[in-house]
Amino acid sequence: QGVGQRFRATLQFALSGSLIFAAQRLAREFFDAMVEVERSFADIGSALEFDVGAVRGTREFEVELEGVRRRVIELANEYNVLPSEANAAAYQMVSRFSDVDAAMIATEAQLLATKIATIDQSEALRALTAVAESYGQTLDDSLDAQERQIATARLYMQVLDGAVVLQQQYGIAVEDTIEGSAALAELFAAQGFSLAQTQAALALVIQRTGVTGSTAADRLG
Repeated sequence: QGVGQRFRATLQFALSGSLIFAAQRLAREFFDAMVEVERSFADIGSALEFDVGAVRGTREFEVELEGVRRRVIELANEYNVLPSEANAAAYQMVSRFSDVDAAMIATEAQLLATKIATIDQSEALRALTAVAESYGQTLDDSLDAQERQIATARLYMQVLDGAVVLQQQYGIAVEDTIEGSAALAELFAAQGFSLAQTQAALALVIQRTGVTGSTAADRLG
């Protein structure tokens, strides 16, 4: 009986020590995560200085920055990603677009791409930007600067919309359409093909041959 009591006491001590250690580790991890979130959001603030017609530290600037923070948190929750990942995507787009609304549209597209396709953020950024920049050159000349920014950002989403339709109708993987679109965008946009026509051509080759999007783009290009 004495041995059993000592064993239980030892076990309880070990368990309590493990729980304390685990709690300390979680606290450290939480603290490190919060530091990373704030650091990455500070990067957004630095990029935003070039986009907002207000001096950093003024009320106008802080209101704009807080609006971006709230939107990024909403996107992180909506797409179930870490706040630091959402911040990283937002930083890329705030750096790329001078219009904040356009930056948030493109940020959402980048996060969505990582959820519906087997690609990471850097791949999504590269592919979607390649398409948006190529087809952005074909936008109506009558658009003013802000309208052009918004229209360009919406191209990020249009790539994904088309890819989802092709997946639903023909079973073509979203990442194949994204990668193929990125590879063909410059050439096909210059030749007057719309984004929808470019993706339709890709789908035809992929469906008939079973190759990847990149290989289909090589054959079409």
